Amino acid sequence: MISEKKIKPPIVLCGMMGTGKSTLGRLLAEELSLPFYDLDKMIEQKTGKSIPQIFEEFGEKEFRRIEREVLTAFVQSCDGVLALGGGSLQNQHLTDHVKLYAWLVFINTPIELILERVLRKKNRPMIKTEDPEKTREKIEQLFEARKPLYKQAHITVQTDGRDAEVFATEIVKRLKIYAA
Repeated sequence: MISEKKIKPPIVLCGMMGTGKSTLGRLLAEELSLPFYDLDKMIEQKTGKSIPQIFEEFGEKEFRRIEREVLTAFVQSCDGVLALGGGSLQNQHLTDHVKLYAWLVFINTPIELILERVLRKKNRPMIKTEDPEKTREKIEQLFEARKPLYKQAHITVQTDGRDAEVFATEIVKRLKIYAA
């Protein structure tokens, strides 16, 4: 373990779907001896429904309302590492709220790698399409729309498909510098 002391406040990972936030978050939490949380899993536990079911039954607007409610409450009391959904940072107010209570870390991953990963999973309600080119366009549109909020993170890590442990160690080192 690298950490001699806990890094406070919580660490929140943001970035597009398929960037490896959950994988990286688990490793980071383990490295820091902190609990790991996944916002999508928390929403599923709260509602008793999967994310695709929520989108299908209630629409994106209601999903975002639930997501915002869970996120704002959680960051104020969390003592661990939280992986956000790709669209969790919905507006400036919410981004500011997260940054006030947590270290915000942007996991920036090339579109090609994101596309490769999301095409393997069929449960992505924001990019429902069978055409890989349309999926690419949708990912690029979503990224462009979300990038101004992501780029406000305290720390940005550029991933490239290498072992996630490398990036977890990099994040810990950078957090220690900022937390000192």
